[in-house]
Amino acid sequence: PETMPRLVLLAEFDDLSQFTQTLKSRRAARLMARLATSYRFSADPIEQAALWNLRHSAAAVMWMTNGTKKALPFIEDGIVPVAKLPQFLDRTYKLLSKYQLDIATWGHAGDANLHLQPFLDLGKKKDVDTLFALSHDFHELVMAFGGSTSGEHNDGLIRGPYLEQLYGKEMMELLRQVKRAFDPHNILNPGKKVDATEAYAREHLRHEYSLSQLYHHWPYT
Repeated sequence: PETMPRLVLLAEFDDLSQFTQTLKSRRAARLMARLATSYRFSADPIEQAALWNLRHSAAAVMWMTNGTKKALPFIEDGIVPVAKLPQFLDRTYKLLSKYQLDIATWGHAGDANLHLQPFLDLGKKKDVDTLFALSHDFHELVMAFGGSTSGEHNDGLIRGPYLEQLYGKEMMELLRQVKRAFDPHNILNPGKKVDATEAYAREHLRHEYSLSQLYHHWPYT
C-alpha cells in the first residue's frame, strides 16, 4: 500500500524567462532523479496551485483535532544558515524525541526556516512546563547554529526573553529607547519585545487554547 513520504520538497522557478524556468526545472529534475525516492514535474498552473495548497493547508490541518490538546505556535519560527539545515533538522527531531513529541514539521527549505506546532494542553501544568522547557532548548539550539529565533512571525511573549542573548545588550538598549519614545507609559503590548520574561509569559498564556477545544462540540443553544 502507498504510504505518506517522510519528506516533501516543493520547488518553484519564477524567472521572467520561460526558457530559464524550463532549464532550471530540468536541472532540478535530474537532481531529484538521483537523490529523491520519486519526483513530479509540472508546468500546469492549475496543478501547481493544487500542489502548493498541500503546503499552505499544513497549519490548518494541524488545528483540526479533537480533545483538549492543541497545536501551539511557540517554536514555529526558528531559522538558521541554509547550509546548516540538515543538521538543524536532525537536532530538532532529536529534541522532539527527548520530550516524547511526534509532530509534523514544515517550513521554507530555501532559507532554512522551520515551523513546528507541538500538541499541548495549556490547562495542565505539566504541559505548560513542557512548553517553556522545550522553548528554551529549541531556541538555544537555533542560536547555537548561528540563527534567529524568529524568521518571519515576530517574537511575542515566548521568544521575547531570548532577544538580549540573540542581539546583545547594546541592541536591546536601543530597542528600549525606541519603546520609551513611542510608548512612554508601556501600555502597548508590554512584555512582548523589550524586558520580556518567562514569568510574565507564564502569567499571560492564553488558556483558551485548551478550553476552546474542550468545548468544541458543545451546542451553542
